Amino acid sequence: MHTVKVFIVDDSAFMRQLLKDVLSSSDAIKVIGSASDGYAAINKIKELRPDVVTLDIDMPGIDGLTVLRRITEECPTPTVIISTSRKKNAEMAKAISYGAFDFIIKDVKNINIDNLKHELTDKILQAYKSQNPFPEQEITEKAKPLKKEKSLLSLITPKAEIIIIGTSTGGPKALFEVIPKLPGDMPVPIIIIQHMPLYFTTSLAKRMNEITQIPVKEAEEGDKLESGKVFIAKGDYHLTIDKDKKVRFNQDPPHWAVRPSMSITLFSAIKIYGGKILAVVLTGMGKDGSDGISALKKAGGKCIVQNEATCTVFGMPKAVIDDGNADKIVPLSNISKEIINMLAYWQ
Repeated sequence: MHTVKVFIVDDSAFMRQLLKDVLSSSDAIKVIGSASDGYAAINKIKELRPDVVTLDIDMPGIDGLTVLRRITEECPTPTVIISTSRKKNAEMAKAISYGAFDFIIKDVKNINIDNLKHELTDKILQAYKSQNPFPEQEITEKAKPLKKEKSLLSLITPKAEIIIIGTSTGGPKALFEVIPKLPGDMPVPIIIIQHMPLYFTTSLAKRMNEITQIPVKEAEEGDKLESGKVFIAKGDYHLTIDKDKKVRFNQDPPHWAVRPSMSITLFSAIKIYGGKILAVVLTGMGKDGSDGISALKKAGGKCIVQNEATCTVFGMPKAVIDDGNADKIVPLSNISKEIINMLAYWQ
């Protein structure tokens, strides 16, 4: 079995030692070096060629975002952001667009070592398995929206009344491939359930809204689910839908160990829309969404699933396929086209 080589970048000597101790307790991981500033980090990453990098955002000299971009351009390496920058939405949005594999919020005053070990080890191993999360240039160059023109959807009244998209590990990259390709005249609302911490979903929504025809926002309590708009569920809150088709949030226990959960949203949506729901399951770890889609299929709804070859992690899609609930299994590049086809030709 390959031992995953990790390089740690953090300006705090305490955090560097803590992360090294946590990671060294795993037989599958070896810490091969660390750096306290961006200049040293870039040079050592080029020299040591780690499998995965952990990276702080706030550092002296070259900041973490610059380091991340240079890693992407000069020595592509899966990078997990570990930062206290909860509320710096612009920074988090840029980290997403620069190709950060995943994120962990660190709270130096309230560190739970066991939780940190589990989360960090899991994400590093998944980052390593992803092999090459940076095949493209910055998202603004990659996913340019289509010209604003009417699509065939403007000529029909679809049977589906809402689209619910669920994703986890590798999700931001997948979403930036799918959402900008959808036309501006989408006749139904879209809800996105992306497994992310609080504040990161704000950044994701802001960044996506800049490059899409469809207005994108982080959902807020009481938002009316209007056609032609995208609502991203708030991190660390389950999103449900009330009888007036308005957004509600709660912090009930995690479902499938995650919050927000696609399944929780689907269960509430079925009560309102019945089977008139199109579910889309993209790359992600675990089985979230699988039981919700089982309920949706019984109600008459439909589901599109990303295929294994284009997934960063083939967990969530595989669970739906294994249950026999996938109507279409397509590569990531065809997801947006399949969404339009499914709405137009719903059988």
